[in-house]
Order: sequence, then C-alpha cells, then structure tokens
Amino acid sequence: MVWERALVIWLQAYPGTLARRLHESPHDEPRPLLDAPDPAARLAELLAARQPLYATAHLVANTTGRSPNDVAAALLSAIQQHWATQR
Repeated sequence: MVWERALVIWLQAYPGTLARRLHESPHDEPRPLLDAPDPAARLAELLAARQPLYATAHLVANTTGRSPNDVAAALLSAIQQHWATQR
C-alpha cells in the first residue's frame, strides 16, 4: 500500500470551500461524481464516506482560508519534522 512506501498528506478543506474552488476553477472538466443539484452536499457525502481512509494519512493540512504559499510553507515544516522523528 502507498502508506508503507511514501509520505501521504491529506490536503483537507471544508466541502463548501471545495465546491467554491471547483466553481471558480478555469478548467471546465466534467466531474461526474459531483453531477448533483447541490455539489457542496455531494462533496460532504463523499468526504463522510472517505474520511476514515483520509484520516490515516501521515500528515493532515487544512487548506481552508489559506493561500497555496501558506499551505506549502506549513507542509514543508511538517514534512521536515516528520522525517526528523522517523530516523
């Protein structure tokens, strides 16, 4: 499994944040799993089903309300701390 061979990071965000990001995305790719009247509610359903697996990630970074640069900086620090404790 990937968890045994790689560092797994869950980039976490609230369903409403994910729905907004998808809506604002310049890419117009179809999202069959989100083909629903309320994409945020569908995202919440998917998250509820997947959360137990996602929660097994080595690191979790909540991205809601954070810039990509802020998330990247926080992850760099968390990754360094993780590897320092694994040696």
